Amino acid sequence: METSLNTLSYAKKLRTRLAALKARRTKNLKRYDIELKAWKLALKNWVLENVDDRIKKMTRTAIGNGRTHYHDGWSTNFFIGAPKEPRKSNEDKLIQDIQGLLRHLAITGQKTIRVSTRDVERYFADETEDD
Repeated sequence: METSLNTLSYAKKLRTRLAALKARRTKNLKRYDIELKAWKLALKNWVLENVDDRIKKMTRTAIGNGRTHYHDGWSTNFFIGAPKEPRKSNEDKLIQDIQGLLRHLAITGQKTIRVSTRDVERYFADETEDD
């Protein structure tokens, strides 16, 4: 479904949404940095606790199979059970899309714009979750 909206009011809403997304992105990046430091410490501790047993086991397995190259064991099997890396939230794509739309609206100079429900949901879907 499509509807016509005043371009100025739609652009104002988009700028407000863009500011909220940028603020949330900054907050999420700070939180990610803290989580990443904690993960690195946890991973270091995990490796120190598990390295001896796992290397001995992989070495015995590799020697038993007649292999002299241990890369296969390190690439996948060594880190089974290790702490998982924190995920980085990704608002970058939505921020770039809104910035592109605002540039387009500024260039065209239209008084009204036709907006689909899908576009509105895409740009404003989680707006109520913002702090």
